[in-house]
Amino acid sequence: MKNKLVGLTVAKLAKEKNFSNGTSDVFIEFSDKSVQEDVNNYTVNNSLACDMSSEYFTFFERPTQSLLQRWLREIHNIDIFVVASFIGEDKHKYSYYIVDTDNLDTDSDGSETVTYEEALEIALEEALTLVK
Repeated sequence: MKNKLVGLTVAKLAKEKNFSNGTSDVFIEFSDKSVQEDVNNYTVNNSLACDMSSEYFTFFERPTQSLLQRWLREIHNIDIFVVASFIGEDKHKYSYYIVDTDNLDTDSDGSETVTYEEALEIALEEALTLVK
């Protein structure tokens, strides 16, 4: 079983909210807006590289979903819960709940997603918008 890495939208939001842990998994976005996934291939000091920007490229760290979920919980007091509901014939729908314990706000979504990871990715994106 392998931890799922976040997608580009979540990686960009995480950088905007000052997430950084020096992960070796990055997205590289070039000036023409093309993107390269550079998974475990980047050899420069990643914490420095992810702070670098130029007119030609920008780096975005690509943490695992679980690491980013933990960062939101431990640093920003935002909890994410993904819940499965049985909808028949071995099918499930996944919903998520976001709890901002600093503001005592709760947000949830009942949209149907095929996998737990899809629901978590959506929840991470929404939770990052709550970070000040």
